[in-house]
Amino acid sequence: MPGRTRTRAPRADRARAVVAVAVLAAVSTVTACSSGSGKETDGTSSTSAARPSPSTSALPACGSARHLVATDIDETLTVSDGELVKALGDPGYEPKARPGGAAMMREYARRGYTIAYVTGRPVSMSIDGVPATESTTRWLEDQGFPLGSGVGIVYLWPTDRYPDVRTYKAAVLDDLEREGYELDYAYGNADTDAQAFADAGFAKDRTFMIGKLAGYGGTVAVRDPGWVAHRRELVDDLPAVCRR
Repeated sequence: MPGRTRTRAPRADRARAVVAVAVLAAVSTVTACSSGSGKETDGTSSTSAARPSPSTSALPACGSARHLVATDIDETLTVSDGELVKALGDPGYEPKARPGGAAMMREYARRGYTIAYVTGRPVSMSIDGVPATESTTRWLEDQGFPLGSGVGIVYLWPTDRYPDVRTYKAAVLDDLEREGYELDYAYGNADTDAQAFADAGFAKDRTFMIGKLAGYGGTVAVRDPGWVAHRRELVDDLPAVCRR
């Protein structure tokens, strides 16, 4: 991947130890990268035989070459923050996903990227009596988002450790960078997303914002209601970064 210029925004006395909850779904890498429930609204079935996987024979193993895509969930992968509110009020309600989001993340995973789902949902939250960690992971699985060891990791906000969502998200990403991940691409919709991504060191021209704050703070604006066109314009043309 091309080199990127790091600009770290200063933060005073931010806790360095990350205690965010990470959930590794018990699914295989092959299943996580190429299959799911098939719930797509962009004409791309998660079980269809799409284009062949990018050639990886000459690449280093993904365990030694670690590349990260970070994303928020609510209003970034769902159509609005109101979807979570509806789910909290109606146990049978399934939040609606933005078109193309799952397919986009699967394409990243096929190329060797690890997806960090860094949501602002508190760890203490529950939906219909189900802990937010479990319900969030289940929703991602049902929608066909890639999950699994080295493929997709879910983080929720431990509010007892971090006073605000920006600090928590930046700390999670800082910790992942210390583990050896390159901070390649980031996706969000809120000002705190863009701020946390900048704090952690994501380049603004690789930070994509959707919704009312599209383009916030010099990030790249995604004006569409979903991720279909963005995936076709950017992700589908990216080379593989490592070999699974």
